[in-house]
Amino acid sequence: MKKLEFKNLLYFIPMIIISLVNLGFGIYINYSCLQILLISIAMLGVGFSEEILFRGFLMKAIMNKNPKVAILLPSIIFGIIHITNLFSGSNIVMTTLQVIYATFFALMCSMFFYKTNNIIPCMICHSITNITYTFLPNNLSIEYQCIGCISMIISSVFYTWYLYKTKKILVKIV
Repeated sequence: MKKLEFKNLLYFIPMIIISLVNLGFGIYINYSCLQILLISIAMLGVGFSEEILFRGFLMKAIMNKNPKVAILLPSIIFGIIHITNLFSGSNIVMTTLQVIYATFFALMCSMFFYKTNNIIPCMICHSITNITYTFLPNNLSIEYQCIGCISMIISSVFYTWYLYKTKKILVKIV
């Protein structure tokens, strides 16, 4: 087994930063410690299972036939699925931004997975994003929510482009 090199872990840092953008708007916790723990575990489960489904199964199933489609299709499907937030009372502007953000976040994860063949950083970042989103303050104005979504979209686009231009990366997390 190859030794883990610190410089290879640096590719993971932008994904972590993007995942933590929500913290810039503060957190709102009106739960007991047990509830916080259970919500966090649930969000970890969602992040891990969605990454296994979209990157681990769907992307891998298509990869040998067409790598470009394997990167794009799961990302687009993942984004479109977030339209279901309209059914939980989310407004149309925020849902639209979330669909766009989820698509580009998934594209970033797909490109990272393609370049590294390692799904664990994607799982971690997805879970962090879910957890920080869950504890956003309830009274955030739509303007602040839009700023958060747009900054995550732009960051994801730029990092995806950077990964696209980068050679194959070895990132082994043991």
